[in-house]
Amino acid sequence: MVNKKLTVFLVIAVLLSILISSNTAQARIYSYTLFDVPGATTGTVAFGINNAGTVVGMYGQSGYHGFIRTAGGSYTTIDVSGAPGTFIQGINANGRVVGSYGNWEVYTSGHGFIYDNGTYTFPFDVPSSFGTYPVGINRTGQIVGQYSQDGTMQGVRGFLWSDGGFTTLTAPGYISTEPRGINDAGWIVGSYGDANSINHGFIRTPGGVFSTFDVPGAKHTLISGINNHSWICGWYKNDDDIHHGFIYDGSTFSYINVAGYSHTQVWGINDDGKVAGAAFDDFKSNAHGFIATPKSSSCLGPVLQLLMSE
Repeated sequence: MVNKKLTVFLVIAVLLSILISSNTAQARIYSYTLFDVPGATTGTVAFGINNAGTVVGMYGQSGYHGFIRTAGGSYTTIDVSGAPGTFIQGINANGRVVGSYGNWEVYTSGHGFIYDNGTYTFPFDVPSSFGTYPVGINRTGQIVGQYSQDGTMQGVRGFLWSDGGFTTLTAPGYISTEPRGINDAGWIVGSYGDANSINHGFIRTPGGVFSTFDVPGAKHTLISGINNHSWICGWYKNDDDIHHGFIYDGSTFSYINVAGYSHTQVWGINDDGKVAGAAFDDFKSNAHGFIATPKSSSCLGPVLQLLMSE
């Protein structure tokens, strides 16, 4: 007669060995929460998320406004006084946010700002720049972003603000450099454009070494965020111009595509692996913010129930 407990333990041991050996090779499955800022008429875009689950971004309603959304779903609108538009793009673990204000239609004319618990610091601009756009901030207060050195898109360069000073970041040999995320250790991610107008992702070490990172098979890659486990996120597209989100954990790609929408862009990631972004058919008129949360996918529960019922 077969000992049922022994059978159960043997099955568990086999399953655990399979799960452990294959865990790093399996793409994660995500659940999605879509949201819109109340009153938004021309779209909601989520750009950043911190470990508390607070999301920041922008929404359209007779102009463009920044927002902060708590994990509980309450919203605060952020507008720089007198500006035609306000956009929040980064938030750190302490709740400090960075963004820009100006005319969104004229990319090279904006100014940066910092917002911290009701207090604004603006303008936050690279000296002598034509437009400054802070987009990422880490726990220590280091800020990364982009600026235009000559008023053109070809003249866009990256910057790192640390210890009160700006450092220009330029991917070697390329036309434009656009940093978008920084983790607490100082690793920076973003994208750059080459001479053929192809966009590639990049990763920059704290020591200043650039390396290219592209989604396999993609024509254009944009990296938008990095967490403290060195997971990166972003989006990519091919000749069909369809946007797809992705997350890379150092060994495996997980792809983010919100059902019911043509395009998905992933913009921010926290240390729990949650990402924030936008799903849309037309970015300027019907974008919706979303949070994607990784789901556990253990098969032990159903197997145990089946075995123990025998």
